[in-house]
This record gives sequence, C-alpha cells and structure tokens, in this order.
Amino acid sequence: TVNAQIFPLLSIWNNTAAATPDPKEYTHLIMYGQSLSTGHEAGTALSRDNAEGVYMLGQQVWFNYGNYDYTEINPLVGHPSFVMGGDLFEPAIMGAANHIRLKGAADNIIASSTGDSGKSIEDLSKESQVHRIYGVYTQALSYGKQAAARTQSTVSCPAIFWLQGEWNYTREGSGLTSGSQPDNTKAGYKNLLLKLKDNMQDDAQRIYGQTERPLFITYQTGGMYVRGRTVNIGMAQVEAANENDDIVCAGPVYQMTNYNHGHLDANGYRWYGEMLGKVYNKVKIAGENFMPLQPKSLHRDATNAKKVIVKFRVPEPPLVLDTLTMPKIIDYGFLIYQNRAVQTITNVQVVGDDAVEITCAADLTNEIEITYAGENAGGQGNLRDSDPYQAVFNYVDIDEKDGQGNFIYPRSGNRSLRPTYEPRNAQKQIIYNQPYPLYNFCIGFYYRLLKNENELEIITGVNDVQAKRNALHIYPNPVKDELRIESGSLTTDNEKIEMVDLSGRIVGAKQVSPLQNGKATLNVSYLPKGVYILKTGNNRAKFIKE
Repeated sequence: TVNAQIFPLLSIWNNTAAATPDPKEYTHLIMYGQSLSTGHEAGTALSRDNAEGVYMLGQQVWFNYGNYDYTEINPLVGHPSFVMGGDLFEPAIMGAANHIRLKGAADNIIASSTGDSGKSIEDLSKESQVHRIYGVYTQALSYGKQAAARTQSTVSCPAIFWLQGEWNYTREGSGLTSGSQPDNTKAGYKNLLLKLKDNMQDDAQRIYGQTERPLFITYQTGGMYVRGRTVNIGMAQVEAANENDDIVCAGPVYQMTNYNHGHLDANGYRWYGEMLGKVYNKVKIAGENFMPLQPKSLHRDATNAKKVIVKFRVPEPPLVLDTLTMPKIIDYGFLIYQNRAVQTITNVQVVGDDAVEITCAADLTNEIEITYAGENAGGQGNLRDSDPYQAVFNYVDIDEKDGQGNFIYPRSGNRSLRPTYEPRNAQKQIIYNQPYPLYNFCIGFYYRLLKNENELEIITGVNDVQAKRNALHIYPNPVKDELRIESGSLTTDNEKIEMVDLSGRIVGAKQVSPLQNGKATLNVSYLPKGVYILKTGNNRAKFIKE
C-alpha cells in the first residue's frame, strides 16, 4: 500500500527562519473542479522536487484532502495525500505552477488544489443547497491572506483554473437543489459556468482586496465522458470563452496519456499542467489573445456536392492530422449527419494551412451536421496545429526500472502504470526523455448547416460581431430584452426573421410586419446570454444577448 513513507516530506523549510519576516509578493494560482483537477488515479508522482519560488499552503498542494496548518507557506513538493491512501499524486496545478515559474514568468507562486472528485458544476457552485464545497475555495483565499500577513507579505490571485464537466455530461451528482439532476444542456451549463466564474472572481477580489479580476482558464471536457452528438458541455465551455474576455479555453485534454476510468496518468496530468502554464504565459504575461484551435466557417464545395470544407482559426499554422501524438481515431474524429443519418466519410484531408476537406459517399445537399471529437469518436480526434512552444518537462517512461528491477517511480503494488498508447515522434519512437509536445489540438465541436445554406460563418469572439452584409442594422447591440432592427429589405408584410445560435440551431422565428421605414422590434428576453445570428431573407447580422 502506498503511504507517506514513499514520498517523505522534504525537510526544506526552517522554523527559525520562518519566525523572521521575509516579505514577498505572492501569486496565488488556484485550481477548482472535479477529479481531473485534483490528479486522481495518476498512479505515481513525477513532480517530487521543489522548483525554487513555488510554494503551497500547509503540507501539500491539496487544500481539502488531509492538509493541515494552512497558514504555513512551504516549498511545493509532490507527495501523495495522506487521506486518500496514495490515490492523489500529480495534480495539473503543480505542472502549471512549475512551468510558469521555470519559464521565468512569475516568482513566489502559491499553488492550491481545491477541487473534489465526482462532482457536477452545481455541486461545486456557491448556490448549491446540497454541498458546501465552494467554501474550500474561499477558505484557500482566506488562509492565503493570513499566511501572507504572517510574513508581512502581499498576495493576489491572477488566475483560476477550472477542470470540470464530466458529471454534467453523465448527469451524475446533484443539481442545485436536493433531488434535482445536473444540467447537461449547453445553455444551462454555460449559465452555471458564468455564474461560478463571477462568484470566484468576486470572492478573490473581496478577500485579497485586489482590483483586477482573476482570469478564468477552463479546459474542454472530452474523451470518454462526451455524451450526445451535439457536444453540449464542451461547446458551452468554448462559447463562454469566446464570448467573454475574462475567460480563456486552454483546449481539450483528450490527447493526454491516461491510465484508467477516464483519468490521466502522471505524465498526462503534468503535460496538461504545462498546457495551462503555456496559456497563462501567453495571456497574462505576454498579453496575447489566445484562442484554441476551432472552426471559423464551414461550407459546401461549389463543384463537388459530396464535399464539405471546414476552415479553422489556427493558433500556429499549419494544420496537421496527427496520428503519432495519439492513435488514429476513425475518420480522424469527424462525423457528418445528413437529415440526422450518419454519412459514410470516404476521405479527410488538410487543405492549405487552415482548412480540412471532408468527402462523403453521398451528395450533401440537405441539412448537414458536422461534429468532431463527439461521442461516436470517443471524444477524441487527430487534428492539431503546429505550435512550437517548448515544454520545460520531459515525457518519462512511467514503468522504468533501476538496476535491481525496482520501479523508479513508486506505486501501489508491483503493477504496470503504462498507458495503452504513448506519444511518438516522426521516427515513430516513443518520446521518452523528450519534452511534452504542446500543440493545440482541436476542440470538440458541433455545427449545423441548414438545407438552403451553403456556408455558415462561426462567431469566435465578441470582437467578431460584425454584420456579414450591411443591409441589416441592429440596435442596441449588445442587447438585454428588446432588439430593434432596421433594414431596407423589410418592405413586405409578414417578413420572416430567424435567430440562430452559434451551432446553427434556430432559437427563435417570428413573422413581423415592418414598422415605418423598414424597422421592426423583437423580444429577445427569453434567450440565454450569448452571441446569435439574425437572419431575414438573404441578409444577416450578429448580436450579443447580455
């Protein structure tokens, strides 16, 4: 059985020195979510040594799994949680904090894991009437404030990392009230996510007295947990990031190595921690606008009715169908429906630096739906960019043994921790002792192209809200309850106006009689917050619902 003796606490702090104030400016990075946020079932620990300038509150990075003496700031070291009997080893927050520090982006980082395994977003919400888990997050802030004050230091929280969504896909756990189920709809999850984000930012500002709202960095839930062809939870996470400047989606996790039950292995957790660290450095340190690899438009091929082309927003071109970092997924993760029937895909290929051409056996002349990394693909796919950003840690042979035949990385029992697939290089060799590849793999997505449409322009950001054609004018924009439109084309009675969400789904349609000078008014109070396309005739415009 694994116990604390496997990874003894390093006696690297000095009680005498702690008595003397050593003022610092601490950066507190907090991770929240369910089991992938805590590093469950990693199998062993890789980050066992302290990276100078990275700390933890108490005796371990986990704030709520057997920690104690919360107001003591100690060097961050990796060891299993005492309470969980060795189940917790390598949470992604350790890889993220160490990456940020070793890249020289920040000093005096405090890393805290405050999540809880097997929980819905409702269970983790401040408004939950079933659980009080949210209080762990606010306690981490309160104790961080006290710990900094003990040495006359200051502390602030510039970023919160959110890794959750699995139990909303599977509808396990609880809703906000006793006896209710978790919300698995895109709109419902997005609203819960935005409320949680606001609460966490508000509490960080209140407790730490900071004026800057923490950046909210989410991953996209994927892999074996995806349910339904419309990728509801994953789309909610990506759209929330696209529509809000204070949310960034770091991308999917499906390309990381995993061990069992959908959890990552130690390499996978540290690898994704580096992905999070990369995104933090790009946004918070370099001031870049990071957006994960995702579609920007899809259209039918003008000369071949069997083809559809998806254009992408590519962080670092060119696009690659990668069957080395992860194994080949059927049709590289793409799936096309026509009139709700699955189509046979005969070819998938990258065209240029930023497009993928998909060819089917039948003509695609009716309504079509395109998904990637959906349920039928196991929540996975092979499409990535070519980001050259360098990791600071190497992928290791988790089952490597010493000269006496003992595992170098201890684990519970004499068992293999090797994943079913390990990433390979261009020579098709496993990348042992080589840096983790930090490519941006494509987010899982679902979009729909209506029968009479040849192209769908996908909105990926508030700043993209511009009229596709200038014939429609919308005001106010953004809007809360009532939307007014003006168009020279609204000249006949009973003009049909449709509102479509980012997935191409019609969320509202109304026959209106135009007012004077081609003006009309629409009630949009029922729409969830988000970005929409308004269509009338051949004219389109985009608007934000606040």
